[in-house]
Amino acid sequence: MKKLLTIFAMILAISTQSFAGMNEADTKKAYDFVQKVYEKINKKVLSKNLTRDKRYTLVKDILVSQMDIEKISRFILGQHWKKAKDLQKEAFKTLFTEFQAQRFTNILNEYKGQKISILGTEKASGKKQTFVKMTVVNEKDKKAEPIELKWRARKTKSSFKITDVIIGGISMTLTLKNDYSAMIKKSENNGHNGLDALIDELDKKIELERKK
Repeated sequence: MKKLLTIFAMILAISTQSFAGMNEADTKKAYDFVQKVYEKINKKVLSKNLTRDKRYTLVKDILVSQMDIEKISRFILGQHWKKAKDLQKEAFKTLFTEFQAQRFTNILNEYKGQKISILGTEKASGKKQTFVKMTVVNEKDKKAEPIELKWRARKTKSSFKITDVIIGGISMTLTLKNDYSAMIKKSENNGHNGLDALIDELDKKIELERKK
């Protein structure tokens, strides 16, 4: 169930927040944006009897394409992004995008009919950002508590992009930032290029996800 939550959190990561400076009209548009993404996921990605390859293609086109990979990458890598070479930046973004697509595919493969509801919006810190809140309920297990997801949406020139997913109060991007930072530091302490080591590790993780 947690894997499913993580997927939806990463996919719809837009908690119901009104961005600092975001007006009511834009907040409504952010809500509509997340709702449309979810409707496509529900109609196409969660359709039964899909092959893994087909679901992967849909996940990449419908969900991952709506994530602001550039912004997320900059935040996750922090100071390491500033020091990175252009080739390293492009390699990381490409592999990070692929990893999200593969992981979300596997998570959605485990979907068992849980009820997903969009609750509304909520103010978010950051310029032109807001949260769109959702809940995931396992109606077959009366003892299971609802899981709350928040999708952080950022307004762009033409639409919105997902920049984070909060699951049960835990930020996906902040968690990855801490994990990747520790991985880079460990590699550097062993005399290696930390970012190159992280890129290699991402490549390995992608292969593991493909084999699931």
